[in-house]
Amino acid sequence: MSVVLEHFKKITSIPHGSGNEKQLSNYLVSFAQDNGLEVVQDKALNVYIYKPASEGYESSPTVILQGHMDMVCEKDKKTKFNFEKDALKLETNGDFLKAQGTTLGADDGVAIAYQMAILEDKTLKHPPLCMLMTTEEETGMGGVIALAPDLIEGKTLINLDTDNEGDFFVSCAGGVRVKLTLNGLTVAVSPGEEVYNIKVRGLKGGHSGAEIHKERANANVVIGRVLDTLNKEFNIGVCSVDGGSKDNVITREADATITIAIEKANTLKQKVAELDKILKSEYNAQDSDINISIIKSKAENKFIADTKQKLIDLLRILPNGVISKSRSIENLVETSLNIGVISTTDNTITITLSLRSSLESKKNDLKRRLNTIAKVIGVRFNESGDYPAWQYSEKSRLRDVATELYKKMYDKEANIRAVHAGLECGILSQKVDGLDMISFGPNVYDIHTPQERMSISSFERVYNFLIKMLEKLK
Repeated sequence: MSVVLEHFKKITSIPHGSGNEKQLSNYLVSFAQDNGLEVVQDKALNVYIYKPASEGYESSPTVILQGHMDMVCEKDKKTKFNFEKDALKLETNGDFLKAQGTTLGADDGVAIAYQMAILEDKTLKHPPLCMLMTTEEETGMGGVIALAPDLIEGKTLINLDTDNEGDFFVSCAGGVRVKLTLNGLTVAVSPGEEVYNIKVRGLKGGHSGAEIHKERANANVVIGRVLDTLNKEFNIGVCSVDGGSKDNVITREADATITIAIEKANTLKQKVAELDKILKSEYNAQDSDINISIIKSKAENKFIADTKQKLIDLLRILPNGVISKSRSIENLVETSLNIGVISTTDNTITITLSLRSSLESKKNDLKRRLNTIAKVIGVRFNESGDYPAWQYSEKSRLRDVATELYKKMYDKEANIRAVHAGLECGILSQKVDGLDMISFGPNVYDIHTPQERMSISSFERVYNFLIKMLEKLK
């Protein structure tokens, strides 16, 4: 096993979900100290590690390598796993490394492993290095927002947070999290009603930015459609709706607890089976395993009719998925929205959405549109975690070096791309004037889902490319 892969596997043994990075952050500080390197840990648990230039590179401009410590914590319903305490259970299948029943955290454990391997290897040729390892990227860019500009050395930055070998990203979307809150009233379920739980299962999900163009089913959208259909036909009651756990993940599973008059129960089951058949047909290409099921359940209270209707109307009227595509870059999603989380707590229903756009004006316009929807329906609107887009730069030495080296090593042209996802580069460009940036990484598939897997050979090749690139940046 290579040293860099050993580092990656070590990272997976340390719990490091968003907001739970302290153990990994402390480990990285100790790692730097053990290697005799200057290190700083700030209040946000970001880690800055500095490595002097190798011989002959002392006068070269400092290069920044940057990635985030935190991972998205998603697991299958049947998997028993505590992300706060447990080490990931890894398995290898041919060229692929994955975790059993959970996300792997290659997003962005890859970056941390690459940084660690470079820091401890005294044989490499490279300029002075500044390693930035940030926290809470997946939940609002909290770490990079808290970075101290005076601790960031250099104007050349390589971000290691993308997932398709051969793609070099030079621009990214900005984004914001929107929360809609419906405070309702409840009444007791009557003796003449039966309670059922409707489940949406079998969806692929995925990254709500990088994979939004694939038009996969969103379980929260599906459950809204199911509730609307059943309400129109049977005048159901709604006790609760819950789906998803992360706003930046296309929701794979959702549940709704409903009530119905006892005499209509059999017809209800038939209707759910009919909807299951219809949805299987509609999503056959993207989500062939979609399943809508219904089982008997229990509940003491249900929302009053007015609250129920507001909820159903909101789920039906909210946009979701691709909103618009770029007219200047072919096939690039320009603006999107993901209904990431629906949660019911007591009498309150909260819907959390992830909004992304490469244009600040369109991001703000969609925010206003959501605010208008909230006013019309009668729910509370809040926004948080607003972060800027990374604008394309016409001139970039870093981009030129990367594309020339890629051509030489791979004997093919590099793909220069913009990504419809939020990279920390947008915020970094505001922290440090004149940053020359690029982002790349190895092949990782189905990130933010329990099916996440990383190509080991690609992981090794991209690391080799990275160290060759550092050698070129003299």
